Amino acid sequence: MFPASNNPVRSLTWASHLVGATLLALFVWGSVKLVFEPLRIEREQLEVRAEQLQTMFQKSSGVERQRRQLQQELQDLQRTILKTQGRLSEPLSDQQHDQLLREAAAEAGLEELSLDFRPPEKTATHGQGVVEFAGSGSYASICQFLAAAAQLPRVTKVAELHITSDLESPRNRLHGRFIWYFEVESNDKEENRGVR
Repeated sequence: MFPASNNPVRSLTWASHLVGATLLALFVWGSVKLVFEPLRIEREQLEVRAEQLQTMFQKSSGVERQRRQLQQELQDLQRTILKTQGRLSEPLSDQQHDQLLREAAAEAGLEELSLDFRPPEKTATHGQGVVEFAGSGSYASICQFLAAAAQLPRVTKVAELHITSDLESPRNRLHGRFIWYFEVESNDKEENRGVR
């Protein structure tokens, strides 16, 4: 027989096995690079996206709760605006305002109330008047009077307030200034009323 190194059929068989193994290795490597590697990358991207969606889902309930809370605050503010606008447009004479302030002082236990209404001033958007006041009472009665004044039909703000106490008396002296606001009828509003 022929020695192994000289056998062409055997060399050809080994060569064909080597070529087949190489082709198989190239096929496996190509499958991994062209099929499995993109699938692995896509899986990792989907996992990241799933985590992002889970985080967004968890935050969305908080965002919805915050939106409902802000919506409620907005509705409360709109009611307050409507109430304030109603107070601005409510007609009230100085005599009526004087009477309401005196009633509030009497209910609060404030004594010796003096009120001095100054002539109101008008701007393009609103009007405002000044009322200087003085009186005496306990600290609680002063607080109750100021709280009642804030609830009057006219929008009223305390612009200046001085409280002095006397150690020999339980009564405190009160002196201050209210600014009250009212709606000014503009020419545009009057013209529009005539057109309607």
